[in-house]
Amino acid sequence: MRQESLWHSNPARRHHFIPRFYLRAWCGEQRQLWVYGRNRVGKLFLKRRPDKAVGYVEDLYALRPEGVHPALDYAPDAIERDFFSRLDNDAAVVYANLVANGPTVLSKEERQTWALFLNSLLERNPRRLDELRKVLPETIEESKQQWPSSRLGADLESMDWNAVAHNNMLSALVAYIENPEFIEHISAMEWRVLCLRQDSEDHFLTSDSPLVVNGGLSGAPVKLLSIALTPKHLLVIHPAVPEFDFEFLGKLAMMHGFQVTKQAGKHVFSSREIRNGKYVKYLKGAEELFANRDGQTKSPT
Repeated sequence: MRQESLWHSNPARRHHFIPRFYLRAWCGEQRQLWVYGRNRVGKLFLKRRPDKAVGYVEDLYALRPEGVHPALDYAPDAIERDFFSRLDNDAAVVYANLVANGPTVLSKEERQTWALFLNSLLERNPRRLDELRKVLPETIEESKQQWPSSRLGADLESMDWNAVAHNNMLSALVAYIENPEFIEHISAMEWRVLCLRQDSEDHFLTSDSPLVVNGGLSGAPVKLLSIALTPKHLLVIHPAVPEFDFEFLGKLAMMHGFQVTKQAGKHVFSSREIRNGKYVKYLKGAEELFANRDGQTKSPT
């Protein structure tokens, strides 16, 4: 719904592409998680941060005024408030049930909500938006052709076509996320939660790209998804075939931490200081990910 400009006075600007409800499981008593990455001068770091301070970009989904009339512009944070915030709130409810009771208790609607949320993790991140921005010049020309010849007497020469194309791109992003065929495909697959012993030193990592597709190979069609729900819980979504037996799923669980580190954009998140474990070399994987281009890796501080 179009909103008057007075609604624009205090828009939400911190747009979390990794929602706080999800990261909270990696926070300790001080409500902070371990963040591993590279700073602006290229040095590796390992620091504690609150969940609100990571996994976001300011105005990531912000809509822009198109130059027709202020009353016809959406609020800049309309997509963040009206779509992503609502989706994350609904997903958080399913998440709590999923962690506490497992996937067998989820209703069809809850599965679809969580599948929608998983698809959003694939589409809403900065790297995906950068990919969509590469087609903006083509989108601008398409927008000019599709725009009505007259709209409230607007001077089309004064239109901000970059803004129109940008807003169309964000609308397309929402449409990709809501793809009903993909949501149904994911919802109908086998869902299993693998749990680590609470007294075990093993733990699952996550990152700013937490959903591993097809074991790290990505591509289509999507046959396998895995995402750490907490440092001790891993959700695996796979076809209902005999090949996905306990032994295979165990190997997948050991590989997940490496894959989610390998595909991270900027940051890896952990519930504890990242070290090389008995079976999974967490620190080695993170160092390889953030290695300098010349092959020399600086020590984390």
